[in-house]
Amino acid sequence: MNEQTSGQQAVAVTSGIGRVKPVPSDDPHYDAFLAQVSGRGQASDAAGRRLFTTDAEGLWEAYLEGSPSDEEKKHRTCHACKSFIERFGGLSP
Repeated sequence: MNEQTSGQQAVAVTSGIGRVKPVPSDDPHYDAFLAQVSGRGQASDAAGRRLFTTDAEGLWEAYLEGSPSDEEKKHRTCHACKSFIERFGGLSP
């Protein structure tokens, strides 16, 4: 379910989340978190709300520049944070 809207692409929430392959985690709360995210996506899709993808650039740099302190900035430079921002940073409700 894709449609073009002024340079943005509307996508069904569940179809976007459905293509995401879950990453195994040692965090004991990860499965519950993943279920919550998936449930919210399905509820939004059922309500007719859509996410849009954008072609925004420089999101990783903006994310790091928005760090409240140098210590927090160091914490945010991990591979997981960068991968998340690069993969999902272009989504917009």
